[in-house]
Amino acid sequence: MTERDITVLIVDDAPEALKNLRALLRALGYARVEVANSVKIAQGIVNQQNIDVVLCDMKMPGADGLAFLQGLRSDPRFAKLPFVMVSAQAAKQPVVAALKAGADAYVLKPASPEVIDAKIQSVLIPTSESTA
Repeated sequence: MTERDITVLIVDDAPEALKNLRALLRALGYARVEVANSVKIAQGIVNQQNIDVVLCDMKMPGADGLAFLQGLRSDPRFAKLPFVMVSAQAAKQPVVAALKAGADAYVLKPASPEVIDAKIQSVLIPTSESTA
């Protein structure tokens, strides 16, 4: 598989979820994968590195995925950073809340590699077209 020239940030408080998603992304050809087990760490990574897309768990202790997303959307530097909310919550309300907060996509856990890859590619397409 060809290497994909983007940097993905995974944010999840569950160590096993971080490990599994990182391995899945690497198997799909994403060589640059950063991980954060809290919103605070994720904020530091976003401020210090050039992140192309964020995959973030919705429910975490302390600041959650929605709070992180809202913070990014309120900062002009990151307002258009592609953001995929990842959650085990299939109910309508969390999906709507994430999309209203500015998520570009919503993925239900557990997701297949094909779904994760398709969601990443779909949120990156507008970015690629605008820079072409």
